[in-house]
This record gives sequence, structure tokens and C-alpha cells, in this order.
Amino acid sequence: MDKPGVFTLLAFLYFAGPFCSGAQSSKNAPPDYSKEGFVTEQSADTFKFENDGSYTREMRAKVRIQSDAGVEHFSVIKFAFQNSSETFAVDYVRVTKPDGTVVTTASETFQDMPADITREAPFYSDAHEMQVAVKGLGVGGVLEYQAHWQHNKPLVPGQFWLDYNFEHDAIVLQEKLEITLPHGRAVKLKSAKTQPVISHSGQYDLYAWTSSNLENKDDKDGTRPAAPPRAGATESKPASPKSVLDSLEEEMASLLGRPAGKE
Repeated sequence: MDKPGVFTLLAFLYFAGPFCSGAQSSKNAPPDYSKEGFVTEQSADTFKFENDGSYTREMRAKVRIQSDAGVEHFSVIKFAFQNSSETFAVDYVRVTKPDGTVVTTASETFQDMPADITREAPFYSDAHEMQVAVKGLGVGGVLEYQAHWQHNKPLVPGQFWLDYNFEHDAIVLQEKLEITLPHGRAVKLKSAKTQPVISHSGQYDLYAWTSSNLENKDDKDGTRPAAPPRAGATESKPASPKSVLDSLEEEMASLLGRPAGKE
């Protein structure tokens, strides 16, 4: 992200981590995931950025629970959000049991809590989590959830950036990422193993990735986070606004052939 008023038409999109697509163990035999704690059948994350730096995000997932370890892992889903700069809502959390019964977790049971980081670093007191204790979750059930964010106060007005890691530790049959950007914005894109499919619609450009992870190299009951990484977060502890701006200024200076800190 660039300095305000200096490089106003440049946006950054950065995708850390590999694009992973595992091979089947045999050409003829379908993969056996019966020993996995859970299998993510579908995962989708969509972002839409505006020229003023605001954005909306929608995330949804469908996960088949296959063991007690999977039940424990998804017993409480935590969604991260910034309390003062964005609005957040969980659209639904539901479980379809093996007999077809659907159990929906009531929104009245959701808990808005300060994120763990706030106990170690009060500077990040704006970081919150919506904690959802999933009702009716059991072995053989299918968990589905969807949530959305509306970010109205960009750190730097008119600019935006995003880090995203595709899953590579647990089984994911299909993972989609879609990013919509205002048409005409100069974008610096880093994608480790694959390039997006780019399309255009009116005043927007759409970047779309599809990934899968069909081989659990660690094979340790499943350790996939309940929700994908959120926009603007590159580490478990968020960087301070100044460090974010400094690092992005260096990126832009390198791209444009100018010394960092110089106009």
C-alpha cells in the first residue's frame, strides 16, 4: 500500500503459501479419506474492494466431520473482525446429521469476545472474535457456515491489500478465492504456484482461483483453522499500522524504482 497522495492508483494483492493439489495414491482407486478427522468439501472466500479502500467479504464452508477429533476441532468456530472499522455478521451455522435432520445454531448463542491478542497487547483492543458453539455436531454430520464482513474504514483511504493462504495441511476437495477490484487499478500480484482466471464485468475486474488439497502430508487428525485468514492479517499478531505502511511503502518504492520514503 502506498503513501497517501503519492501513489494513489496502486493496490497490492499478495498470496503467501503454495497452491497445493495432491495426487491420488492410485490411478484407479479413489482416495480414502476415512481416517481423516474431517474433510472440507467446499470452501469459498470472496472479497470486493472499492476505490475508496473499503471492501466486503463473504466466507462460507462445508465440512464433513468424521471422528471425535473433528468434532472437537469444530465445536467452537471463531470468526475474527475489527470492532470499530467493520461490521460483521454470521449468516448461519448448521449441521446436517446422518439421518438428514438439520440443527441450526441460534444467533442468540453467539458470543462477541475480545481476541486473545488483546490480553498480550492492549494496542490491539479493537480485535474481536465472534465465537459460535456449534449445536448438534457429531461424527458423520456435515457442518456448514457462512459469514460476511463490511469494512468501512480503510487504514489508508483509497488503498487496499490482501494476504491469503490456500490450505495445505488438511484435506480440501475444493477451495475457491474470488477478488473483485475496480477496473483500471494498477495491481501488484504475487501468487506462488498458479495464476488467477481474470474476467471483467462493468466497472470491475474479477480474479478467481480454484485450489484443492487432496493429500494430507502430516495425517494428524486434521488441524485446519475454522475460518480462513482475514484481510490485512499476515501473522497471528497483527502488525502495527506504522509497520504495515512502512513495509508497503518499501514494496511500492521497489516496484516504481524510487527510494522508500522519497516522493
